[in-house]
Amino acid sequence: MGVVIGIDVGGSTTKIIGVENKSIQSPMFVKATDPVTSLFGAFGKYIYDNGITLPEIEMVMLTGVGSAFIDQPLYGLQSAGGWGKPFHPPAAIRLADSQDR
Repeated sequence: MGVVIGIDVGGSTTKIIGVENKSIQSPMFVKATDPVTSLFGAFGKYIYDNGITLPEIEMVMLTGVGSAFIDQPLYGLQSAGGWGKPFHPPAAIRLADSQDR
């Protein structure tokens, strides 16, 4: 299995994690005023900082208010959530979200 990327696109903070072999990898928080900029900035920084290539990514899971602005898969990767569809994030994403409090 590859890396599953979970991204919570908020109004001012985007939270991103990777899950590989049922283990959370390097949670990261990115602040930006524009949700699309925040999403792509967080995604690019996360894969760069963690040495992850696009072929290694199994899926991208989106949640949060800012995910409604995303209407196509990120870089052609299999994606879930976003696009105004209801999505219940896995516990790993809720865990990363709780670290923001």
